[in-house]
Amino acid sequence: GGSGGKSAGMALNAFAGGRASMAGLASKTRQVSYEPPAPAAAAAAPPRRRKWSPEFLDFWLYALFVAILAATNIAGTNATPYYFRRNLEDQFLVNEFEPNCAYDGIACFAQIQVWLRDVVAGYAYGAGGRTWHGKPAKPRLLADGVTMRVGLVRVRVVRARGGACPTMAKELTLPDGTKLDPDNCYPALDATWRVKRNYEAPALDLTVAEVATEAPTFATDAPTPAVVTPEPTRAPSASCRAAATKTGAKRRGEFVSSGCPGKYLGKYLGNLACDDGDSDAELPYTSATTGITYYGDGNAFDLSPDRAVALRELRALHAANFFAGRSVRAVIVSFCVYNPHADIFGLVRANVEVLPGGGIVPTYQVVASPILTLDRELRGDGLAGEPWGAQRRGAYGELLFYVVCVLYALREVRQFVKHREVYFDSFWNWLEVINLSTYLLVALLRITVWLWTAGRSLDDIDLNCGFAADLAKIAHVAVRVDALNAVNMIFSFLKVFKYFRHVPSLAQFTNTCARSVSDCLVLLGIMFVGILGFAIAFFVGYGASTDAYKDFHSSFITLLDVLMGASDIGGLVASDHVLVAFLFFPFVFMNSFIVLSMFLAVIGIAFDEVRDEHLEDMKERRDEGIKEADSPFLQDMHYCYDVLVHKILRIPRVDAKVGVGDDDDEEDDDDAALRARCRRLHAEFAAKVEHLRDHQDLLLEAVRARSETESRRLSQGGD
Repeated sequence: GGSGGKSAGMALNAFAGGRASMAGLASKTRQVSYEPPAPAAAAAAPPRRRKWSPEFLDFWLYALFVAILAATNIAGTNATPYYFRRNLEDQFLVNEFEPNCAYDGIACFAQIQVWLRDVVAGYAYGAGGRTWHGKPAKPRLLADGVTMRVGLVRVRVVRARGGACPTMAKELTLPDGTKLDPDNCYPALDATWRVKRNYEAPALDLTVAEVATEAPTFATDAPTPAVVTPEPTRAPSASCRAAATKTGAKRRGEFVSSGCPGKYLGKYLGNLACDDGDSDAELPYTSATTGITYYGDGNAFDLSPDRAVALRELRALHAANFFAGRSVRAVIVSFCVYNPHADIFGLVRANVEVLPGGGIVPTYQVVASPILTLDRELRGDGLAGEPWGAQRRGAYGELLFYVVCVLYALREVRQFVKHREVYFDSFWNWLEVINLSTYLLVALLRITVWLWTAGRSLDDIDLNCGFAADLAKIAHVAVRVDALNAVNMIFSFLKVFKYFRHVPSLAQFTNTCARSVSDCLVLLGIMFVGILGFAIAFFVGYGASTDAYKDFHSSFITLLDVLMGASDIGGLVASDHVLVAFLFFPFVFMNSFIVLSMFLAVIGIAFDEVRDEHLEDMKERRDEGIKEADSPFLQDMHYCYDVLVHKILRIPRVDAKVGVGDDDDEEDDDDAALRARCRRLHAEFAAKVEHLRDHQDLLLEAVRARSETESRRLSQGGD
């Protein structure tokens, strides 16, 4: 009895520690019987096909999706669009038309005309009739000799409607005894209904000879006076003789209407003056400096395609005060270009803003987009001599990506139909829906741009009759599509954390974010309220003296920049050194020292909790002897790793012995399988019997009592 209880106790103790095999337990106790499966029967059974987990299959589908995304949107790209844009900026916005004065230095109406004459007309038509290479400039080439102008150069002047002046101003008398006109005050231009529509464009007389002095260029060492003899104005072609209303004909100062802001939205808001607008109207322009949005309304004048005639038109417009006046709020110069060497279409928009306070603010916008590339590659234009596959590699790759997006979306629709009740309970499913929906929208817009540009020829005669407004709009849409695609790529790569959850060490990041998100949102709301109050205070205190706080929007953005570590305390002290102590230092102390520190503390506490749970889980698994992964995703990944490394590449394991044959390997595999089965049985048994080691004494007492009972029964039977 004693020896039997001792052996049973040792067996149970070994079983609880996971250090004994099932065969050993069967030899030491009678209560456990185990027979390993026969090798012959296992060999006779056909091998079963491995059933992959859904997470594992979804991961490889996502990897394929990201590979195609990178191949179609990243591979083969370079910095050509950037240098193309920089070339346009250098030609028209950086070159000086006066000593130490470029476009951003324009400060009066006279300099607008000088910049148009010496820079725009000089480089858009070829400076001095020659390119930078010294060769005669062709009619449609810019001064760089590689970029061609598409359409005419448009000069659009936006005027504001006159309003009543204040009563105090009406009673003021000028030195000559006259009083101010009540309708001579013009407010800021903040909407389309404030645009002046009844301005009469000047009638130009280009037949009078004028004496002019050309500015020095690289072709002339010094300015030489010359008599400019007027060339006969070329008769317009039949397609250019149409009325300048909604036909894209050459504008001669007529008013161009863009319709309502958003067109259809304006109708529902009750704007009775809303119409569809002119087809050659430009898209809205939002100034990056002042934040004012200028729609496509205004008096537009399309300069002649001939350089000499364009210069006479500019002089005549300047003499007629077309660019000047107290009602002028913006002078916008727009023209389109195309570089056949880089296959990039560009749009240059320079806007000289004239504010009601008298300030002149030059801003600009340069758009560069390969809107013609997809259609050109599909047609094989300009790719003669290249292999058929190389001609259309980029176009077919992009279309393949869109097909993959559609198939991926159909798969998600199937998952939604199958798990409709619980599909949107997961954050990752929401991210999947947003990501795929955005890609489908991008695909639709890209195909729309392709249909708009399909079969377009830049040698169309209509492009010599007016501004290329349709191509400019397409370029704007293409740039917006690229911006939408760029934001969506962040969502595409964020989905990789969905699969990190299956790896305990990598899941700490997502678990920390999920645990701290509620507290971080509360702190974010507190920070927003604080920044909002300080932004209003800085705008009121420093708005009239500091550029960074000139309006509420600029003040809010500047304070966000201060939180990131950038600050211009010197400018604030120079403006008002007393107010700094009441605004700047309290803002830095409250938001940088307190709120941001609370953010870090909340995230740190959440990370400590997640890490402690991870370490505790690892300790429990180590104590229970469980080494294999519980996640089916990790099991499939480990299996693929073993197949690739140990079977395909034939790399031996670290614990393998040199000189061991295949039979020994098979025996090791059988032992490993037996040990794995023992661990699974042990885990199942340990889950049912809680605190097994704490109850060893009770189990030993029960086994000892059972042994004594059996011994007594046997002795009585023997008698």
